Amino acid sequence: MGLCPGSKATLVIAPDLGYGDEGSGDDIPGGATLHFDIEVVHVSETPPLPNVFMQMDTDSSGSLTLEEVLWFAQGTGASQNQAAQTFRSQDIDGDGVISWHEFDGPKTGPMGVDVKSLKDEP
Repeated sequence: MGLCPGSKATLVIAPDLGYGDEGSGDDIPGGATLHFDIEVVHVSETPPLPNVFMQMDTDSSGSLTLEEVLWFAQGTGASQNQAAQTFRSQDIDGDGVISWHEFDGPKTGPMGVDVKSLKDEP
């Protein structure tokens, strides 16, 4: 962050974020602080996150049912138990559906615009 092509920097990685007390083979002793000298050669934009809420909302009702969450989970490799647990934790008001505001996953369109707020405008 904050670097442009041609910039140089040194990244310092503390032992607890690197190889810890064990180290790595003969080259990196335990407790080593790692130093990396880098040069930025290319910068690209991060692609926008998908609007997962809209992908899950198969009936376009503006809320997610347990069935929609279970259906979506099948394509992600999540278990049905994990999906049901996620549903219960996000249905904050306990009304049996996850509203746009209750959903804590990605739900923005290009440029970070809240797609639901655009849909609600007359």
